[in-house]
Amino acid sequence: MDVVKKIVELIRETAVGFSRDHGSMLAASLAYYTIFAIAPLLVIAVAVAGFIFGDAAAEGQIVDAIQDTVGREAAVVIEQLINSTSQSKAGVIATIISTALLFFGASGLFGQLQRALNIIWGIEPTSDQGIAGIIRKRLISFAMVLLMGLLLLLSLTAGTVINALGGLLKTILPVIGPLLPHLEVLVSFSLLILLFAILFWLLPDVEIAWKDVFLGATVTAVLFAIGEYLIGLYLSRSTVSSTYGAAGSLVIVLLWIYYSAQIILFGAEFTQVYTNKYGSKLPQPDYEPVLLPQPIDFPALPHASGQIVAARGETAVSSTQVIQRQFATGLLGVAIGLLIAFLNGMFDNKKQKTENKKR
Repeated sequence: MDVVKKIVELIRETAVGFSRDHGSMLAASLAYYTIFAIAPLLVIAVAVAGFIFGDAAAEGQIVDAIQDTVGREAAVVIEQLINSTSQSKAGVIATIISTALLFFGASGLFGQLQRALNIIWGIEPTSDQGIAGIIRKRLISFAMVLLMGLLLLLSLTAGTVINALGGLLKTILPVIGPLLPHLEVLVSFSLLILLFAILFWLLPDVEIAWKDVFLGATVTAVLFAIGEYLIGLYLSRSTVSSTYGAAGSLVIVLLWIYYSAQIILFGAEFTQVYTNKYGSKLPQPDYEPVLLPQPIDFPALPHASGQIVAARGETAVSSTQVIQRQFATGLLGVAIGLLIAFLNGMFDNKKQKTENKKR
């Protein structure tokens, strides 16, 4: 009973912390940045894995995984993004520049994820000054981009090895045959744990014990696997695609990314709560993220004519507040775009019905 009580308390504190840190808003901002970073990120991942297995096999692995989760329409959108981004007939210099821009765009996503994790851990981001600090942060983001490609490469390699050994083992031990699909699932799940562990350990500006990171990554992987199944179930039965007309597939991708980001950030919140409650217990920082501007009261100032007027309230602006304003601006743009797509879809449906009646 004591263990159950601790688990319930841990889940409760995680949910409270997720709400306090505005996890849903952070997930929405990540979804916004991911939409613009997903094409270069996947192109680089396909390029890394394609060195051994070829671009077609690597791209097929990604598209099949997305199709199994959110359906064929969203998978087609991702496939078109990869193809349109990777196809280039420019010269050498233009190719080098475009490759650099791909890395820069893909790494921006991990920069936003780092800021979100810093908010969850309640720490002030490191104030590296000058070009060296910027380069260091970008190198970390570039490393995460390459890591995505390496994990895809490992997944393809593991699948190839399992299939190759499977044919041999089936002839020697026929009972092994039914277990091979479960072995592939286990390998994929292990790679997912590795990905979350590296994200939670490397990105936040705080040193976390590896045992705490591993437990948090395992819990996050379990939640992610369950969540992906439920997300796919919901999106397959929803009317989002038909409601938004031509933009329906993009909206499905956006919703999928948004819900997935919430799961990842909830797992990060769980890692933070467990670490400070039962794990290595990091010292509590002096900095507490302020997500809403707090006005500062100033005394009345004398006017030049002798009258007393109240000074205009100044606002304390922290780095977190700047991030929140950027998030709000981006989300406003997404909301306007979705509204336009929704109205356009309704107009197209009415127009189609009118044409059908005339026929």
